Amino acid sequence: MRSAGSLLRRGGTLGPRWARQFRLSAETQSPAGLKLMLIRHAESQNNVLQREVEERVRLGQITPEQATKDWLAGRVTDPPLSAKGERESHLLSKHLGPKLVQTGGAVLVSSPMLRALQTTAPLARETGFQCTVMPECFEVGGIYDSGGGGSPPALSAVDIQKMFPGFLTDMLPPTGAWNQFQTEKEPRDRWFDRAVSVSDWVQSPEVRDMADGRPLVMVVHSTFMDLLLKAVLHLPMTHGDDGGSFFHTDNTSMSTLFIPQTWSDGMTGPGPTLLSSNATPHIPTGGA
Repeated sequence: MRSAGSLLRRGGTLGPRWARQFRLSAETQSPAGLKLMLIRHAESQNNVLQREVEERVRLGQITPEQATKDWLAGRVTDPPLSAKGERESHLLSKHLGPKLVQTGGAVLVSSPMLRALQTTAPLARETGFQCTVMPECFEVGGIYDSGGGGSPPALSAVDIQKMFPGFLTDMLPPTGAWNQFQTEKEPRDRWFDRAVSVSDWVQSPEVRDMADGRPLVMVVHSTFMDLLLKAVLHLPMTHGDDGGSFFHTDNTSMSTLFIPQTWSDGMTGPGPTLLSSNATPHIPTGGA
């Protein structure tokens, strides 16, 4: 069976496909197609810092300008999960893992960023499924130094193999950091191109055939997930900061779509369907 990595390498960046209708539905879908589940990573240390500075602004303790300075000074380029994030990832794996096993398996894909890998690891252990690390799924901006120092080296394939045994890294450079070709913070126009490229891959007949009836489960990031959802659903590719819409997703939330076979074969018939968005049934009412 071909790997997710070998299939992505066959593709390229295609232009956006606009003005396609999508449906929000809870109805049971035909199995002739691909079910796509996008999961936001669990809480990271940077998420904690962001929440703290936003709360201080809300209380009037600091100005928004000072909050931005504190955020940039304190953020980590590739943050790990917080203690709460570790609990969230455990709850996710115990909720979702048995469901995936009982329904015949899944294809697991993770962003190469540490917080996504740490979120995926418990799910991979719970299910016994291999996880493919996809470098194209990193958060917008990439690994960058807030002080203007460019793009520090991220984890390498060897690092990931040591930290997460069994994770497939054939999509990453064989030596050096996965972001070795990034010299600065990723520019905004590249965010959209990358989301469309991954969307085209997800909707391809090759990926559907590779999944063979199993869901494709991808652990990614908040803003990249927003853009990827828009690309798959053929919505205008705007960003919330520009006054456009934004798909809000909580940590470890699940957003599920269905891509009919007729659509991936030739873009005929009903388009992709959004089955659910930002679902967190595994998180207790009081939080993790």
